[in-house]
Amino acid sequence: ANDEAMKKKLAKELKALQTRIERTQAQLNDTVLPQFTHAKEVVQGLTREQEDAAKKMQSLYAKQGRGRQYKSKSQRDAFLRTQISDLDSASADKRSDLQSKEESLAGLRYKIESDTEALEAKRTDITKKSALLSDLTSALDEKKKIRNELATTRKEKWRELEDVGEKLSEARDAQSRALSDLRKSMPRATSMGLEALRKIVQNENIPSSSYLGPVMENFELKDPKFQTAIEVAAQNALFHIIVDTDATAARLMKKLEQHKLGRVTFLPLNQLSVDRTNYPESNDVVPIINRCISFHPVVSKAMQHVFGKKLLAKTVDAASTFSASHSMDAITLDGDLVSRKGALVGGYVDVTKSKLSAHYKLI
Repeated sequence: ANDEAMKKKLAKELKALQTRIERTQAQLNDTVLPQFTHAKEVVQGLTREQEDAAKKMQSLYAKQGRGRQYKSKSQRDAFLRTQISDLDSASADKRSDLQSKEESLAGLRYKIESDTEALEAKRTDITKKSALLSDLTSALDEKKKIRNELATTRKEKWRELEDVGEKLSEARDAQSRALSDLRKSMPRATSMGLEALRKIVQNENIPSSSYLGPVMENFELKDPKFQTAIEVAAQNALFHIIVDTDATAARLMKKLEQHKLGRVTFLPLNQLSVDRTNYPESNDVVPIINRCISFHPVVSKAMQHVFGKKLLAKTVDAASTFSASHSMDAITLDGDLVSRKGALVGGYVDVTKSKLSAHYKLI
């Protein structure tokens, strides 16, 4: 209870104190502060007046001092003239220094202008060189691109060259095997003779119109299915050499004999005699020369000589019948042969030893 009473008493006193503070603050703002401001302004004015008076007093003391310094007017004037002379000399020095400075400044301005022009020229040169450098960089990039493309192309060409080399090697191996197979398919003397003839013709410069080559090189099969029948029909006549005249044949034979280079059969076109052949009219047989091969008219006599009396028969029975009735050799597609003299040749045909296959591999 005592504490509560004390709190109320203190609160009352605090409120009364706040009220007094507010009244005092209001009185200060309304009365004291304006009076203080006015007094401050008055003091500042008096201070300025005091400073002005002090300056005037110092000026008076200075005049009084100068007046006491000189004993006479002439002495004062002499002193003043000396001062004026010193001031004129100093002024002249200042003017000379100013002129020197102006000249130096003019020189600096001229140098600045020259340096500015040189700087501008260098900037222009730098701009041109930058543009040139940019062009060179672009050109270099383009050259690098082209170089890279060429390098890629070169690698591709190398790969292609390697592939071609491999294929060429394979082709040479195949040619070597084909040549070996072809030589095995003919008598050794014929093989030697054919090889020697190629060199002789080349060395003697015998034209192609005189030396037409082996029979097998002068016709084409109309269909690969006729290959076996053609080989059986022609047999070693495939290797007979077609020439234009007997003089050419004699010339070549003489070379072979002189150097013991083998033996071949020549078919001189000017000496071959081909009789007209009457072929049977039947669906079971056809002339081989008409049905199976094509050739140039120049070698027509040679082809007639080799294939003129050969028939292609559908069956062995048909071959036997028409071979006997028309005195011709008749051959089936499988290679069965009925000779005009009555002999029958047949059985398995080893296509791996085919003369024409080996020849075509060499072409």
